[in-house]
Amino acid sequence: MRLGLDLRSLAPSERETVARQADALGFWAVLVDGAGALVEAAALAVVTEHVILAVVLDTAAEHPFTLAEEIS
Repeated sequence: MRLGLDLRSLAPSERETVARQADALGFWAVLVDGAGALVEAAALAVVTEHVILAVVLDTAAEHPFTLAEEIS
């Protein structure tokens, strides 16, 4: 079994700290969402070493090319 942690209910200022703690405790993944989620996921990738970052994307709200540019 792999455990993940949903960070969507936390304030943006708390997410980095909790993601670092999840990484240190061996959680498999963290989930982020909301405005700027891709930018936030990139920032969390820099401060963590082992967790997988999952991002909720609303494909109806964004143009596919915009999503592709942000993800890349």
